[in-house]
Amino acid sequence: MMSTHHAGGKRSLRGHVDRVDKFLIAGWALCEDEPAERPEIQFVQAGEVVITLRPCFPHPQLRTALNLPASPAAPTYHWRLWMPLANGLKPDVPFSIVFRENGALLTLGENRRLAAMQSIDPAARADLDEAVLFTPTITRLEDALDVSVVVEKPTPPGDVAVKLFDRSETRIPLRPGSPSVLGKEASYGSLRIPRSQVMAASGTSLRIGVDSSEPGDSRSQFHSSLRSLWIPKAVFDASRLSAPLPDIANIHRVSGPTSDAFQYLVFGATTFHQLDLIARRHAGRPIADLGTVLDWGVGCGRVLRQIRESGEGRAKMTIGLDIDEVNIRWCAQNLATHGDFGVLSLDGFDLEERSVDFLYGISVMTHLTEYHQLMWLDRIRRILKPGGLAVLTVHGEGVYYRQPQALFAPFVERFGFFDSIADNAIGEDRSTYYRATYHSRSYIRQTWAKYLEIVDVIVMGQHFSQDYVVLRRPTG
Repeated sequence: MMSTHHAGGKRSLRGHVDRVDKFLIAGWALCEDEPAERPEIQFVQAGEVVITLRPCFPHPQLRTALNLPASPAAPTYHWRLWMPLANGLKPDVPFSIVFRENGALLTLGENRRLAAMQSIDPAARADLDEAVLFTPTITRLEDALDVSVVVEKPTPPGDVAVKLFDRSETRIPLRPGSPSVLGKEASYGSLRIPRSQVMAASGTSLRIGVDSSEPGDSRSQFHSSLRSLWIPKAVFDASRLSAPLPDIANIHRVSGPTSDAFQYLVFGATTFHQLDLIARRHAGRPIADLGTVLDWGVGCGRVLRQIRESGEGRAKMTIGLDIDEVNIRWCAQNLATHGDFGVLSLDGFDLEERSVDFLYGISVMTHLTEYHQLMWLDRIRRILKPGGLAVLTVHGEGVYYRQPQALFAPFVERFGFFDSIADNAIGEDRSTYYRATYHSRSYIRQTWAKYLEIVDVIVMGQHFSQDYVVLRRPTG
């Protein structure tokens, strides 16, 4: 404890810090001589005052606990700062808690720190450390593409090259940049790609990705190769489209108000090729050679249409289901030759048990409450054939540790799951069902494994942010 002075004479201030974590920083403060006075508390970080608090929570027992004499004055006070990172404190930077009046430290208030990653799952930490993370930004010009990339190198960092996997094997020059939020070394690059180079690529798409020099067919090499961007030639040649493009309103219902037809094609093709690589690795066959393929959350067919437009052919039976009646109606009218479409009940699939070989749900589990997630995992297990695969995406550690100031971050870190943010993308009437949801790896391992075998988790693969979780129904 401490005694301090001010210009008006002797003035005894006392203060203490009781708790410091991402949820709450709390303590008490009082002016011993004038307990009705509530001295203000400041949080100082890097020499700057970030937050000023005036205690306002009465604590009548505090005088007794401190053996102070009885007083007719108002009770002394606690102070609290909820969600300190969301209120402006920076993670991993020391801060101190002081009295505003004279800058004197509160007891236990010196050089505290809130770690950005306090309890990350060891498996997720190892995957993020090992991963080559690739984040592209692409803009379509009249007769070319502008591509910018950020590459975050593994820990410890190694040489990483990004190239266009076309006939010329063009490399994108990289320059070093500041470390990423995850603490990895980052490199930046950009390139203008003419239409002619896209059209000259082998196959139906131009692939941009990391050129891994790691030998063999390791898990990390597979993950790195999967984090690529595929540019379909259809973005420059509409004759390659297998069906009309949806209206922009349909696209917005799936991908948000900033998305457009170009992104619909590029990220639809990219997701399809990523899923196809997963199927080849874990099912032993491409998607086009599988029996029944189910697009759970088909939206306006962004991924499903690529089964045909990729040139790989078509699975024996392709099904697209979604709770969004507007987009299902569009798919049924415009993609009828690509598969069978139906409105999905909120209570489960209207499909036979053990009838599906391969199910994928892109950004579905990222929008469901915990109750509905567990219900759907049970339904997925039922409809998969023994040995059948399900590939689902989640907002994992790579997403929420990049925004430690977000309100949901401490909740998902501590409890493994967060589903309390409403999402009105498909209408306010569905906002109690349709959420913004986040998962930890340990939660998936402990909870999802009760329903299906966890085959693999690919961090920040889908749309270069969400994790792919590969699941299998056991054959037994």
